[in-house]
Amino acid sequence: MKDDLKSLIESLHVPGREGDYWDSFPNQVLRELRRPVIERALEPSRLTRYGWNAGFALGCIAACFCLWQASTGPVSHVIGRQKSEIRHALLHFHDNVNKVMRDEHGLHRLIEEAQ
Repeated sequence: MKDDLKSLIESLHVPGREGDYWDSFPNQVLRELRRPVIERALEPSRLTRYGWNAGFALGCIAACFCLWQASTGPVSHVIGRQKSEIRHALLHFHDNVNKVMRDEHGLHRLIEEAQ
């Protein structure tokens, strides 16, 4: 196989170049080897772009939600409307605790309130 390769190389046609080309050829090769390689920045993949776009969309939705909440008032506006009912229930909580009995089935009222 070595002889076949050697005979193949010897049978190849050498391009017709002038003598000074072959004299300067090693220097050209060395110059190309010493030249710094410029690396091209990689483009982000589709998945990366999809992630950035989804994050931006979620950020916009969160900003819109915050603006909507700021314009309609706090979330506890329902509690503010029913403040008197909640205050009344908390004041009478201690009285109602005594009316509850616990057994193996859970908590039960001892005396049902008349409504």
